[in-house]
Amino acid sequence: MRLERVAAHVPAGARLADIGSDHGYLPVALISRGAIAIAVAGEAGSTPFHAAERSVRESGLSQLISVRLADGLAAIEPRDEITAISLCGMGGEKIRDILDSGKARLTGRERLILQPNGGEQALRQWLMENGYRILFEEVLRENRFAYEIIVAERSGPVT
Repeated sequence: MRLERVAAHVPAGARLADIGSDHGYLPVALISRGAIAIAVAGEAGSTPFHAAERSVRESGLSQLISVRLADGLAAIEPRDEITAISLCGMGGEKIRDILDSGKARLTGRERLILQPNGGEQALRQWLMENGYRILFEEVLRENRFAYEIIVAERSGPVT
């Protein structure tokens, strides 16, 4: 349910970078549905990287999903022309740090779909300080956990 709600905020036809992709479920689902054009599944750890590679290979989508072993936004290359970035299932401080250390790879034209597990305030502060306006937020309950989803786009100064 959590990933379905995240998927609902990825614009149709997007070029998605799913950072911390784990098994690559989000890009595989969106490409399989024809909802997005291409995807990059970025993973910093070798075990989840190999799991994502396997998911993409088994789904037959290797031509449309590039799985990359890289730290954070280093998975994104200019030729990808990314229009949406998802970062899900890690702490808000970790998401903030990934965005901050990878700022040079952000064009400011991409939509950020973020699903922090705690630490939302630090993430909101970073978004505000970097000109990203929160377009939408929701909290959903899955099993005994509450998950927050934050959707943001750069809009200039934010107060």
